[in-house]
Amino acid sequence: MAFEFLKEELAEARMFKSPSRIAASSQGQLADTLYSHLLGLQVMKYENPRAAKAYARKTLSLPFNSVRPGATDLHNLLASVDKVPQHQVKGYLQGIVNGRMDTQADRRTLIMLQRGLGVRSGATNQMRRVIADWPRMLPAERKVAATRLGFALNHSARGSDFMPGYHKTMRKKDLGIDQAKSPLKK
Repeated sequence: MAFEFLKEELAEARMFKSPSRIAASSQGQLADTLYSHLLGLQVMKYENPRAAKAYARKTLSLPFNSVRPGATDLHNLLASVDKVPQHQVKGYLQGIVNGRMDTQADRRTLIMLQRGLGVRSGATNQMRRVIADWPRMLPAERKVAATRLGFALNHSARGSDFMPGYHKTMRKKDLGIDQAKSPLKK
C-alpha cells in the first residue's frame, strides 16, 4: 500500500461526471441529494473533522458555475440545482474548513438551506433536527441517525464520491446498525 495516498489525490466526481447525467434527474431529486450530502458533512464534521474539512475544501476550490469532472459530486450538485442559496452554502462549507463547531449556527443554516432548496420531506425534516444537535445526542441516537442518513444517501447518492468516506467513518466509529433494513425503496 505504498501509493495509498494517491487515492485521495486522484479522486474525481463519480456520480455526475457530465451535465447529461444531471439532466436525467429532476430538480427535486437533485435538491434532495444535495441536502443529504450537506447533512452527511454535518455528521462528518463531528465524527471525522479531517475528512469533512478536506471534502469541503475541495468542494470550495472551484466556482459553482458549471459541472466539472474533477470536482466533487457536491460541487457538481451545487452547480446543477437551480435554487441554491450559494452564499449560505459557501459560508457553511467555509465553517467546516475553519473547524467552527457552533450547533446553534448549524441548526439555523441547515433550516435556511432546506427551505432555500425546497426540500420538504418529513423524513428529511426529522433527520435535520436530529443531526443538527449531533454533539448533544446519546450514542444510541447517533447510531439510529447515522443509519437513517446512510439509507438516504444510499438511496439518492449511491455512486457519490462522498459515500466511501462516510461509510468508512461510520464503520470506524461503530455508528451503524448492521442488520437494519432500509425503509426506502428504489
